[in-house]
Amino acid sequence: MHFTKTADKTSVTKGDKVAYTIAVDIPKYPANAADKSFYVSDLLPDGLKIDTASIKVQVKNTETNVVEDVLTDAYTLDTTPTSQYTFKLSVDTSQYAAGWSGNGGKQLVITYTATFNNNNTTAVNSKETNTATFDYSIDPNFTGRHIQTTASADVNTFGIKINKYDSGNENTKLANARFDLYRTATHDAGNSVKIPHTDIYGIKLEGSKATGDNGTAVFEKYEANADKYDYYLVEVAAPSGYNLLVEAVKVNFADNDVDGDGYYTVNIPNISMIEMPVTGGFSTVIFYVIGIALMLSALAAYIIFLKKVKAKENR
Repeated sequence: MHFTKTADKTSVTKGDKVAYTIAVDIPKYPANAADKSFYVSDLLPDGLKIDTASIKVQVKNTETNVVEDVLTDAYTLDTTPTSQYTFKLSVDTSQYAAGWSGNGGKQLVITYTATFNNNNTTAVNSKETNTATFDYSIDPNFTGRHIQTTASADVNTFGIKINKYDSGNENTKLANARFDLYRTATHDAGNSVKIPHTDIYGIKLEGSKATGDNGTAVFEKYEANADKYDYYLVEVAAPSGYNLLVEAVKVNFADNDVDGDGYYTVNIPNISMIEMPVTGGFSTVIFYVIGIALMLSALAAYIIFLKKVKAKENR
């Protein structure tokens, strides 16, 4: 019996939706069978809230790939959560005879969406697992002889960790640097803004997160973006005595790029104000050298001039 449960993503951001698909082969029962009943149930963890209005029930012909909606009177759908299930789709013997006997061997496909919560029931690097159960008659000549099989799907959530340090010494960690987090505008385009220091439009996710004495700050409960979109970290306040970053830091990572605790670390150095930033390449260095030489020449000329004036006064 083919029975699967899949999600459209492996990691998820707080507040985002996950699309789930349950697929199972519809049992074939003889016309005179005493028990033609089966059910499919699904139990979601506390970290996911189902949208019951999104539940769709269809039949797929695996040979032709034709998918058809199932009439609601062909099954019973219970969306009142219990300790055993979040929802349960049941087909009794009479419903099977009326609406399912011609579908034996095809696939029952159930799809729905659920929202990942941002509350204490979820945690970085803690899998949110929901499990579907398929219960069906294995001896249709007798009532109540059933077997069950299960299928599960996991989603995870990760964190983005900033490691802030002095550009001249990575062991010197910097506190009180503040960052905003953006992502490129893949949806919610109406709320998009231009990401500072870029020509890219995006969504502001969180603001003014400060590094601690250990130089770290974390943005928690975000999905691995990989090739979906980009995150951007924008420094809005520099540590005392350091220059503010004038570029946004692009962040992109996959599920397997996080550490054992579920965090992806972004190393971001700061340049002290007493350092001379050299960002324009060799030509910029030449201008700095010429400028310093001119200043020294002017100073030398001024000293010579003062000496000449003093010499005239002493005559």
